[in-house]
Amino acid sequence: MSAKEEALRIIRFNNKITQMLTARLFYFLFFAGMASLMPYFAMHFQHRGMTGTQVGILTGLLPFVGMITAPLWSALADTTRRHKAVLLLTTGGAALSVAAMTQAETFAGLLVTVFLFAVCLAPIIPIVDSAVLTMLGTRKTAYGRVRLLGPLGPALAGPLVANWVGRWGLNMSFYSFTFCFLLLFLLLTQLKIRVDSLSVSFSRGVRHLLGNAKFGGFLLVAFLGMVGYAAIMTYLYIRMEELGATKTLMGFALTMGTIGELPFLFLSTKLLKRFGARGTLISSLTAMSIMLVGFSLARAPWILLALQLLHGTAFSGMAISGVAYADEVAPAGMSTTAQGIFNAVYGGLALAVGAFTSSVVRDNWGSPVMFRVASASALLGLVIFLATSNRVHLISQELKPI
Repeated sequence: MSAKEEALRIIRFNNKITQMLTARLFYFLFFAGMASLMPYFAMHFQHRGMTGTQVGILTGLLPFVGMITAPLWSALADTTRRHKAVLLLTTGGAALSVAAMTQAETFAGLLVTVFLFAVCLAPIIPIVDSAVLTMLGTRKTAYGRVRLLGPLGPALAGPLVANWVGRWGLNMSFYSFTFCFLLLFLLLTQLKIRVDSLSVSFSRGVRHLLGNAKFGGFLLVAFLGMVGYAAIMTYLYIRMEELGATKTLMGFALTMGTIGELPFLFLSTKLLKRFGARGTLISSLTAMSIMLVGFSLARAPWILLALQLLHGTAFSGMAISGVAYADEVAPAGMSTTAQGIFNAVYGGLALAVGAFTSSVVRDNWGSPVMFRVASASALLGLVIFLATSNRVHLISQELKPI
C-alpha cells in the first residue's frame, strides 16, 4: 500500500469515527432534551388550569400529529434527497416551538404551540436512525450500542431539571429542552448523511412496505404495546406525585430507567444475534406488562422507582427490534420512509391513542384502573405475537456484530 493510499485510509477511518461520535452525541442530547420536557408535559398543562380532557387532547396531539407528519417528512427527505436540510429545519423548529409554549396561557395558545412542536419533532429520529444504519452497513445489529449514550442524557438531565423545577418552576423544563435542542442543531450541522440511490420508484417502494404482511403484523403488536406504555410515559410523574414523591425523587425515576437501559443496549447486539427481533419484542412486551401491573398496585413511590429498572427492556427492546426490521424490509434508498412509518405507528398513533384513552380512564376511574387497562393492551399484544410469530426471526441472522 502506497503512502497516499494509507493516508486516505486513515482519513476515511477518522471520518467514520467522527461521524459515529456525532451520532452518539445526538442520542445523548436528544434524549436529554426529551427527558427534560416530557415528564412535566401533562403537569405543566394541569398547572395552567387545563381540565383532564384538555390535558388528554394536548398530550395526545403530540403523537397524533407525529403519526401523520413523520412519514410525510420522511417521504419528502427520500424523494428530494435533502435529508440534512429537513433535519436542521425541524430540529431548530422544535426548539423554538417549545420556547414559545412557555408563553401560551390559554388552551388555544397551547394547542397551536404543541401542534408546531409535534410537526417539527416527528422526522428527527427516523432520519438519524436511517443515517446511522446506513453508516453501520452490514453491522446493523450494533445499532443499540450506537444509542448507548442516549440513556445517559435522561440520567443526567432528570435529577438536574427536577431540582431546577422544584426551585424555579415548571418553565425550567421547557428552557432546558430548548437549550439541548439548540446544541443539537449545532451538532447536526456536522453530520454527514449518506443516501443510497432509489432501487425502485418511490410509489412502488411505498406499496412494498405497506403490503408486507410481517411488517404489518409487527406494527400491530408494537401499536398495542405502546398504547399501554403511553400510560407510564404520560403519567409517571403524576403517579409519583399521587404517592407522595418529591420533585427530586421524581428526577431519579429517569436515573433508574437509565440503570436498567444501559446494560440492555450494551448487550443488544448479542441479544439480536441470539434471539432475533422476535425474542427481543417478547421480552419488551413482557416487561411492559409487568411495569403497568406494578404501577396499578404500587402504594409507595419507591416501588415505581424499582419498576423503572425494566424501562430498558420495555422501551428500548421495542425500539431496537422495530428500527432494525424497518430498515431490513425497506427498498434501497427508502430507509428513512420505512423508519417514518414505524415511528408513525410506534411513537405516533399508539401514543396518541394511549395518552387520550389513559386520560379519559383516569378522569373517570382513577390511576390504578388506568394502569390496569393499559396492561391489558400490552398483554393483548404479547398474546397476539406469541400466537402468530412462532419461529419467525425478523432480523437477518447474517448481520455481522460490531
